Amino acid sequence: MESVSLNIKNMVCPRCILAVENAMRELGVTVKNITLGHAVVSIPEEINKSEIKDELNQLGFELIEDKESACVEKIKVLVIEYVELLEKSDRIQILSDYLTEKLGKNYNYLTRLFTRQCDMTIQEFFIRQRLQRVKELLDEDELNVTEISYRLSYSSVNYLSSQFKKYIGMSISQYKELLHQTKEIYKRISESINELNRQGIFLNFIKKDNKYYCEELNEYFTDEEVSIEEKYKYRYGVDDIHSATVSLIRTGKLQGILVEADEKMDYSRLLH
Repeated sequence: MESVSLNIKNMVCPRCILAVENAMRELGVTVKNITLGHAVVSIPEEINKSEIKDELNQLGFELIEDKESACVEKIKVLVIEYVELLEKSDRIQILSDYLTEKLGKNYNYLTRLFTRQCDMTIQEFFIRQRLQRVKELLDEDELNVTEISYRLSYSSVNYLSSQFKKYIGMSISQYKELLHQTKEIYKRISESINELNRQGIFLNFIKKDNKYYCEELNEYFTDEEVSIEEKYKYRYGVDDIHSATVSLIRTGKLQGILVEADEKMDYSRLLH
């Protein structure tokens, strides 16, 4: 089988690499090398590229066909790498020089191209990626804000705080309180699931593509095929604006557990 190079949009973290790798494996495609935004694969003759495209689209990724879009994805990957370098080195060249050196293109051209395709500047994308790392470090709860500021090369704690408020929409102290509430809600939901497990209910369902998917059965069910009975409901977030429910879901003789929330939650933390 001949090796094929794929440029893939929206790969931004190691979990994306794992998701794409698993999707390729399920299709029967051999992955020879994979990094953020790029994969080298061997595709069997019986599989066409449209099948790969459809599978990636279901996971929120896209195959990139044109050179300009591929360049934009390379910029995104390099900005993410640059944020990682900030943590590892006290001395690092400025972002514009870093991108110019890596891509061999004029920075003004790169930022015009990026802004046209992404509706934000490279600098704003960088700010958001660095703040994403700030959020991750706050979640890990091992460093204080001053240490995080130094680690990510912010000029001052005040500058970090002002950017956080501007782009995240809340202060760092409010975000830390939200983290505390979120951890508490995961704990309470987990306890609810354990209670249903003790009643002999073990199948886990999630709502996916407007259907109910059971992971253990690898099967989808429509609204007409299920009945849902809410068992537990919790409110959380700033001013309790979010809610999460744990419900009993029945389809035929089968019954299982359905967890739903009005904001994205990592259900794997609850169900495994």
